[in-house]
Amino acid sequence: MQSLDSGAVLRFTLLFGAAIISTVLFVRSREPDTVPARPQLSLAYYLDSAELVGTDENGEQLYRVWTDRAAQVTSDDSISMDTVRMVYTPDGPQAWNLSADKGRIPADASVIELNGNVIVKSGASNDAATTIKTTKLDVDPATQEARTPEPVIVDYNGNVVNSIGLYADFKNNRLKLLSDVTGKFTP
Repeated sequence: MQSLDSGAVLRFTLLFGAAIISTVLFVRSREPDTVPARPQLSLAYYLDSAELVGTDENGEQLYRVWTDRAAQVTSDDSISMDTVRMVYTPDGPQAWNLSADKGRIPADASVIELNGNVIVKSGASNDAATTIKTTKLDVDPATQEARTPEPVIVDYNGNVVNSIGLYADFKNNRLKLLSDVTGKFTP
């Protein structure tokens, strides 16, 4: 039987170690640095021709919202709406009718955000009706108030007033124009 000298064992160990290191480096160089992320799908709920009803703490109806399409994405629990119609205090004598191209209700339901061609009409008789037009309106369902910092056109019985910004109190039937108010009144 032949014996190996210590130099041969050392050479064999170094050669074997170099083979292992070169194999590991070769395999690592072939792996991509970044693994492409798989697309994430978020769960969502959709309703076509939906009706939402808001009530006060006593269960009395405050408003109704109709929309052609409502979607709730579970990632933030907000509700987005397309082609929105809304009636505030629909059973009362001071009902207000609102419409917009789009709407959004955040998860806490603290506000109903209306966007795009927002039109608000008072439920008063035709000769005393008020129409408000703007591009954005935030409605607070709890207080029955609405606000916008955007340009506003108010038409009251043929008299037109322009303003930047508006505060509306639907419960008490009051409007407040905030700035740059101009208008034309005919007696």
